[in-house]
Amino acid sequence: MGTVLTDNSLCTFAVRDDAEPKFIYKYIQSLRDAGIKYAEVDFRVLMKLKRLPRGMGYIFRPIDPMFMKLVDVFDFDYVVLTPSEINRNYVQNRLPENCPPVMLSLSGGMINAGAYSFSQRALRGKITAVRVTDSCVYISEEKTRQYVNRLKSAFSVPVDFCPTNEYKAALDGALKLYRANIDCLTLTMGSPRKYCSLCNFLFTLFSVYDDLPRNFSLNELCRAAALQRAIFRDSAAYDEFLRVMEQFEHDARFLVNADTGRHVAARSMFRMDYLKENFVSALEKMKDSEDIPDDVFEDLTDAINHFDVSFYNGKRVIGKPRAFLN
Repeated sequence: MGTVLTDNSLCTFAVRDDAEPKFIYKYIQSLRDAGIKYAEVDFRVLMKLKRLPRGMGYIFRPIDPMFMKLVDVFDFDYVVLTPSEINRNYVQNRLPENCPPVMLSLSGGMINAGAYSFSQRALRGKITAVRVTDSCVYISEEKTRQYVNRLKSAFSVPVDFCPTNEYKAALDGALKLYRANIDCLTLTMGSPRKYCSLCNFLFTLFSVYDDLPRNFSLNELCRAAALQRAIFRDSAAYDEFLRVMEQFEHDARFLVNADTGRHVAARSMFRMDYLKENFVSALEKMKDSEDIPDDVFEDLTDAINHFDVSFYNGKRVIGKPRAFLN
């Protein structure tokens, strides 16, 4: 089985106060149909939704024990807890009887088998996955493979890795971990400052290594990118696609593989015509289902054709508080 992907954008970016539940629902559907296996969610999203789309796995980040009551309402695959949270809140007070399996969250690249063993005993074997959050900075592909093998040997459960961007190396780490066959990668749809961008990861994976996750759909990823503007406050959440398009148009011929020294040839899938067609096709489907007004569709299509990132912050959008993409 290959590496599966988790998106944590719904926990990373601030959700708009006026975000409509239907757009959040469709955003999760688009991520699912794009090939993402899990969506990480917290109470902010769950308070806006009566139900979650089927066919997607869900990782719940409770933040505070009071929100554990949400396990009675929604069907989660995992609940993320740190060793300190387990020690502080759940050693003496047991987890809810219907609590889903626990994903133990460990920070730092050291393999902390002791924290895993303690937490597993405290929760009576409830831990069925481990997440490691670290920068994974500047290590070779061979050392990454050795590190992944040590992780799998230390923990008797699947391992999820969330590469962080303290040293601007999250993308490099994510690519090497994927090629080392880590069980799961947690990435972020958009332009996160702290984590690895899902878009950059997928485009680089294909352009440099001619590889993509199984069942990946570019059209659905474009649809998710368009829906982000209706959900998140931060422009970093939704301008990544146009930036990537601009980079591939102007900078692709200058890309060099740092490991081999050879120039990178942008694959045919990411020729600008193909990427534009997929983005516009996704928008046309949204227009047909009345998810996006005709006039905003026309302006956004024009922005895509000209890589106009500033469109998202322009008066055309900001001036219509009840419109989609605003």
